Amino acid sequence: KIDHLLDGDNGQNEIYYHGAFNEKNQKHGIGKLIIINPNNENIFYCGIWENDVLNEGKIFYMNEEEYFGKINNYLREGYGKYTSASETYEGLWKNDQKDGNGEVEYVDGYKYKGQFKNNKFNGKGKLTGKDGSYYDGEFADNLFNGNGYLEGSNKHRYSGSFKNGKYNGKGEFKWIDETGEEKYKGSYFNGKKDGEGEFYLKNGHIYKGNWENGKPEGKGVYETRNRKYYGNWRKGMFMQLIEAEDKEGAEEES
Repeated sequence: KIDHLLDGDNGQNEIYYHGAFNEKNQKHGIGKLIIINPNNENIFYCGIWENDVLNEGKIFYMNEEEYFGKINNYLREGYGKYTSASETYEGLWKNDQKDGNGEVEYVDGYKYKGQFKNNKFNGKGKLTGKDGSYYDGEFADNLFNGNGYLEGSNKHRYSGSFKNGKYNGKGEFKWIDETGEEKYKGSYFNGKKDGEGEFYLKNGHIYKGNWENGKPEGKGVYETRNRKYYGNWRKGMFMQLIEAEDKEGAEEES
């Protein structure tokens, strides 16, 4: 084993190697390699070389980040484990980025298990918060995109379509507490009820009709135990009664 200054990487980096060589003067066997870039940011590699190639080993970075796993051309490639001050990730890498299936746990308590692409949540996965809330579904660029299920720490639940992290498209939201359950089932746009939808109240009443910007808007039907009221709504206010239809056995009500 000898200390050896190798040629630089296109004249940009200084590369030092301490370890074993074969008869062809190739790095072969146990060794350590240091790359110093023009910004004096050192990267250390430890592992077993085969004919000048390091396929698996450890990488240490100046900011106390560490990696152990598969390596290709001195980049993280294949299966490996990475730790830093903010997270621990174990899974697949491609071209030095998280890519494929993996699991990451952040110091703030959030956990994600699923698919990655270019260091971001992309594809199917599950994100869990330290308060017990979680999302299980499809992601694109770290945001909820596609179909998924979201449950808050308060046990409120949404199941349906997302776009850029917001409810968008068909979905169902349930408000659940010790007094009962309310439910909305219908269309969303940009995180708010918008389009045709049905709202089921705790007292058994039901509204079916059009929504806009999160409120009843336009024609709709409000249904109680005794009667159906057909009318027009404006920004959530009942503005005009068109017709009232009694149910069988209806009683008087205000």
